[in-house]
Amino acid sequence: MEAPIKHRHLYFWLATVAVSSAIFLAGCGSGSGNSSVPRNVQVSAIYSYYGAQGKVNVPQDLSGKDNQIAALIPEADGSITTIACNSLAAGTCMIPQVPAGYYWLQQTTPYVRYLFWTNSSTFDLGQNLTGRPFDGKMVNTIFDVDLTGLYPVPNPTVVSPAPPVLANPNLLYSLFPLYTNFADATTVSGTVGGRVAPPDPSKGDTTYVYQMAPVTSIGLPSEWYYSWALTTALALPNFTVNADGNTVVRGAMSRSNPAALNFNIDGPSWGTAVGASENSLFSNLQFSASVQPFLTKFDSGNGIDLIRLDVHSPWSEPVNIFQNISATIDYDNPFPRSWPIVYEIWAYAPAGTGSFVHNSYRTTTLPSSFTPQMAPVQNPTINGASLQNPPAIANPDTPITLSWLPPIGHAPDTYSITIHIQGTSGNTTSDTILAQIVTPQTSVTIPAGLLGTGNNYYVTIGAFSATGFSATSPYRQGFPSADASVISGTFAVGPAPAVAASTGKVRMIPSGTNGKVHTIPLNMRARIP
Repeated sequence: MEAPIKHRHLYFWLATVAVSSAIFLAGCGSGSGNSSVPRNVQVSAIYSYYGAQGKVNVPQDLSGKDNQIAALIPEADGSITTIACNSLAAGTCMIPQVPAGYYWLQQTTPYVRYLFWTNSSTFDLGQNLTGRPFDGKMVNTIFDVDLTGLYPVPNPTVVSPAPPVLANPNLLYSLFPLYTNFADATTVSGTVGGRVAPPDPSKGDTTYVYQMAPVTSIGLPSEWYYSWALTTALALPNFTVNADGNTVVRGAMSRSNPAALNFNIDGPSWGTAVGASENSLFSNLQFSASVQPFLTKFDSGNGIDLIRLDVHSPWSEPVNIFQNISATIDYDNPFPRSWPIVYEIWAYAPAGTGSFVHNSYRTTTLPSSFTPQMAPVQNPTINGASLQNPPAIANPDTPITLSWLPPIGHAPDTYSITIHIQGTSGNTTSDTILAQIVTPQTSVTIPAGLLGTGNNYYVTIGAFSATGFSATSPYRQGFPSADASVISGTFAVGPAPAVAASTGKVRMIPSGTNGKVHTIPLNMRARIP
């Protein structure tokens, strides 16, 4: 968690929008297959890029090490039979003679392993992505920045060119901060260098320079709350980069489309959803409104912020996130009107030492009040024991079964189980994702051999739903989407010592009232200073 910002900043962003990134919001396959006759399983992986030049389909290589596909067949004796996927045409492969019934479809990448519990004979691993495909070209350049027309902020400010989150940072500019040393600054200049992916105007790339400034608020202590909004921008449709030389970034910033967003957040419902206690440390509630470049139907998981609000706990002071927030924030939207605005809210709270409960919601339709649309699973267990205090698994050959009850009042499309390896070195704790398991069921037996001996593990169990979700095309879904997750304590497999965070617990979310939590109504008008 970042330390809170206790003074005003001016944030300055430089982004080229026709780029892309990959995300993971997975589901699990399901289908027919009642016959006892083995069948061939057809797998496809076509990435669909939506950018200035329309939709571009790019088949993925399923024959190399970056995407290894296989079916894992659980046997009666607890062992696993692996059948590899044979590469066919570009973006497709076939797994021969998969027995009838359910199996694990495994996708192994250089970073993590994905396992989908399915009985389908077809499976789509494709994705919908923002921008044009990346051609792999990177260059070194020095940016010579000279901009006027910045929105003045009554304090010395930090001007920081940085990539937004719409794409892989390697495809965008990631520059060192520029600083203004006087209040009410309307200009910024300086020189910074970096390695970037050059924009190509002939392919529809438009580079935007945009300024993020803090907004004022009423009703919360400043150390508990900060927010910012896009204030001015400059579109550079013909911008190119001078490789191995100086690239001039010059022009006048302006407000092209001033707007105001009125929204309401039902704080008590979010505090209850994550099991926060009144004035707990490290509780957090965030809200953002961002444009979703080019994608009008699909959830790519990325966007460019127009507004971001953060109600959070400082390092040493408690905070009460049970706030009813009614706010109006002024901002500017310089981007094409065809780009929808995505509203996202998420909250988390501690659920024991080292553990948290998380809940989020994303939609393109502004509701009258933001309330949670998903709830955490109930009563998660490992081999019948509570995940609040998971027991050590002495024998690594012991089958490990995770079970849970569905969320109260919600019907998820799928469940996602993330297995983490937790390591320690001195006073430092490391975290590595071993695998992500996806299933529509409320119980899963971890495939034999997945958890190695001598390690400490913990698991995250998430409930997820999205409009248009398909169990056999888990990476493609639409708005709205919602998820909620719980994190277990740590457990050892084999002769591994317990780590300090092993007391971490899952907070079981009670239904009904939020108890003695004191609700503070908050009405505020937040403006650019």
